Amino acid sequence: MVKVSEEVDELFQELFVRIWERREQIDIQQPFSAYLYRIAENMVYDFYRKAARTEKLRDTLRMTSQESYDQIEQTLFKKEAITLLHEAIATMPPLRRQAFILCKIEEKSYEEAADIMGISTNTVRNHIVKSMHTLKSYFQDQKNSDSAILLFLILSCY
Repeated sequence: MVKVSEEVDELFQELFVRIWERREQIDIQQPFSAYLYRIAENMVYDFYRKAARTEKLRDTLRMTSQESYDQIEQTLFKKEAITLLHEAIATMPPLRRQAFILCKIEEKSYEEAADIMGISTNTVRNHIVKSMHTLKSYFQDQKNSDSAILLFLILSCY
């Protein structure tokens, strides 16, 4: 029932230890082979139950460690992306930068940004469009072939 020879040897030794420890309880009127078989059978069942629990524990540990790794990786990516975004924002002219920060980072509406900046809503909209072009050019200058994807990922960090 157990295919691994090292495990068989261990179970075999354990079987004889159990028999030795229970030698006073053995009924010599009953067939010894049936008693021996029943103990061995129960040990094999216990072995497979333990193996199943161990495998389940390993799976849980693998999943937990993978989740931890993914969280660390996401945190590092987010920090790197935010740094890259701040560098790109710093290249914008002041009004464009302010409009971008208000609308995209602070998530204010174009009307709210227009009131804060003292300009029209259409001007804010134009600044946002130009800021997106600025970001796209900045990422293309960084020799990043996936600049549109990177830009989306960076903006989703906020």
